Amino acid sequence: MIDTGVGIEFAKRANEKMRAITQKPVVAIVYTHHHADHTGGLVALVAQTGARVLGPALEKIPEVTVAHVATGRFALFAKIRCRDARHAKDIIFQISDIESVQNTETMIALEECVNSSKGLLRSIIQA
Repeated sequence: MIDTGVGIEFAKRANEKMRAITQKPVVAIVYTHHHADHTGGLVALVAQTGARVLGPALEKIPEVTVAHVATGRFALFAKIRCRDARHAKDIIFQISDIESVQNTETMIALEECVNSSKGLLRSIIQA
């Protein structure tokens, strides 16, 4: 589950709607950042489901600058800022080591790299 909403009642309704879709247990709750409208129901939902929480672990990685909830194959898009390809690899491994992360996929935004004199694209070309 991604974000628990503004409070306990919102989290309960979200959990009920998930139960209508699937009977699989909620094993992890990802919250995108520490605002009340994203974490208000966190404690109640963890108590109800026993799910692990993924959020503070991402916030401990300063290179993660933005996290967006998504649908489809991906549950969360995270934007990371890296010095070069080796640094990007190290950060991706840190994210992969977070207990609730099942897999990662990497996409490189070339416009970000081209605008940086020490960008990832330059380090890939030189590698």
